[in-house]
Amino acid sequence: MSISTGEVKKEISFLKELVLLVGFKEAYFFLKNILGMIIHPEITTAKILSRKDLSQAFLVFGLPFNLWFLLLSFSLIIWLLVRPMGLASTLGIRLFLLSGFLLFVLTIYYFYWVIKYLRRVNKFPKG
Repeated sequence: MSISTGEVKKEISFLKELVLLVGFKEAYFFLKNILGMIIHPEITTAKILSRKDLSQAFLVFGLPFNLWFLLLSFSLIIWLLVRPMGLASTLGIRLFLLSGFLLFVLTIYYFYWVIKYLRRVNKFPKG
């Protein structure tokens, strides 16, 4: 049984459309959940954790770690490019530390709401 090139092109275009639609759906829910974490974090945390949609939980609650990794990668690339030029590296270090601190605060904020939700549904011991 052989597959024609027309059928392969049709399958590839179907897969492209499917990936595009799933990408739009995930991006919409991600932006909605990020906005929800700013406006009403307790309700948004409960919605994310009560559903079985682990992709949104990973995207929203993994955001500080993902941003930190991006920041670290970006800082490394900039450091490798700027170091040979002899420019001031203290500005880059200060910017990296400030951004890292802000991402740490964001992580604490997220974990506060997650622990509050888990205590409310009695899945986390009160300490």
